[in-house]
Amino acid sequence: MTIPEASRLVLQAGGLAENGKVYVLNMGDPVKIADLARDVIRLSGALNVEVVFSGIRPGEKLYEELLTTSEGIDATTHMEIFSAKLAPVDAQEIDLELQLLAQHAAQSNADAIRNDLTRLIPENKFGQVR
Repeated sequence: MTIPEASRLVLQAGGLAENGKVYVLNMGDPVKIADLARDVIRLSGALNVEVVFSGIRPGEKLYEELLTTSEGIDATTHMEIFSAKLAPVDAQEIDLELQLLAQHAAQSNADAIRNDLTRLIPENKFGQVR
């Protein structure tokens, strides 16, 4: 997706906006970073540029989740913009969890913070300590 295409979708989503709604844009098919690098090298006219694969670093992700497994999307009046069906959130529960995270942060307890985040966001892994 080009920058102008993405900008137009964001502006159109703003026109659809309803209080409290989260919108998910159809970004098109994923592009492999290696293919993108080769295209940029070729289009720049550079010669003999080597693409080096360094591997994944700690904390890096191979893909980005837009929604959790318990969430979904609904259609809108625009075929490229969807409305997220978000999981309900209990404000009191969030407050308690934030207090616990703040306590662990004040104690500089990285292991407890990772475990808290893994418990709160099971779809993501933060290097959970066992």
